[in-house]
Amino acid sequence: VSFGFDLASPALAAQFERREPIIRDALITILSSKTVQQLTDPKEKEIVRYQIKKRLCQLMESDGITGVYYTDFVMQ
Repeated sequence: VSFGFDLASPALAAQFERREPIIRDALITILSSKTVQQLTDPKEKEIVRYQIKKRLCQLMESDGITGVYYTDFVMQ
């Protein structure tokens, strides 16, 4: 899975880049806690998107993450 993010400011984008390992860890943790059925169901994918946004806003201590987008999604 690949994601794209809308960030409210260049300063937040710079902070986001510096914290990439922490962000990747959060994404992996959230995704690995889901079943295949959850990851393929459209409603569940929206729930995952919300969970990712909420967790990243907590990690960044900011509400400046305005969008989370699936940019690539392949299951094997």
